[in-house]
Amino acid sequence: MEPQVIDGDSWAKLSTLLIWLYLFAAGMVTFALSTLIGHGVLPSLVATRHLPANVQSVRPVLYIFGIVALVAAIFCFSNVLGLTSVMYGIYTNSAGKFI
Repeated sequence: MEPQVIDGDSWAKLSTLLIWLYLFAAGMVTFALSTLIGHGVLPSLVATRHLPANVQSVRPVLYIFGIVALVAAIFCFSNVLGLTSVMYGIYTNSAGKFI
């Protein structure tokens, strides 16, 4: 079983699919880092007095930034799911089934 010939339209869709996939990964990493810093690192550093207590005011900003990154990642993932149909057009066998 060999993949079908990839035409110009399929290459364009694959390129768009990869861009959305990379943006999804970047959104998830941004969400994870902002949540980790806001929920774990900052309170720990303030509790051990490595940072002053007024640094705690940054936590809500980090949470909002993380939520925005999560929403963006969900949007990017929905676009990735919408573009996966191009893979079915490339990797189908002669019976029309996905390889």
